[in-house]
Amino acid sequence: MEYRDGKFVPMAIKSLMSEGENILISPCPTLPIALESEVKLAVLPVYGEVEVREK
Repeated sequence: MEYRDGKFVPMAIKSLMSEGENILISPCPTLPIALESEVKLAVLPVYGEVEVREK
């Protein structure tokens, strides 16, 4: 999921390779993305506009 204009929206990616928890994807995201299980990501659009706080 890509974080765009205050909302999470689906983003099509292709997994090129992975090692452990690291994955190389294409295309390279230009905006912040959410990394989590598909089940958890699927509910993000339901929340509508959300504020993302950096740690």
